[in-house]
Amino acid sequence: MLGDTAQGLTGREIGQLLAAVKVPDVEGANKRDRLAGALLAQQERQQASNCVIAFITAAMAPVRYAQQPHAFSHRQDDLNEVLVHVGLRVNDEGRLARGPAAARLPGTPVRCGPSCAGAPRIRRCCATAPWRSWPRTPSTPV
Repeated sequence: MLGDTAQGLTGREIGQLLAAVKVPDVEGANKRDRLAGALLAQQERQQASNCVIAFITAAMAPVRYAQQPHAFSHRQDDLNEVLVHVGLRVNDEGRLARGPAAARLPGTPVRCGPSCAGAPRIRRCCATAPWRSWPRTPSTPV
């Protein structure tokens, strides 16, 4: 998301943000590889993912988007689509917050259990599907 060629941060922005969160920059074939390489190397050094959280928080600081609020919303939505799988989300203040963790992708078939009438079958509309409790849009506060 943040290293995306079209909608992501620029190479210069990535370098500035990495420096701001004290993550050494690395060479990469493209922005995505450069960013991933720098964050992965720092995670290995620290044995923690704090650098990823710090980078996302710095990159999503609302003040960076004062002139282009639509870019904030777009990046927030894109990040939240991925972060929901680990029980996190970017809130409207640009900070990571806890949210419900996704057990599966919306629309993925669910095998109905004993609570459903009839023989076991696959249904997309099962009332017990875990995504029924998810926010309708990734940016909706939980």
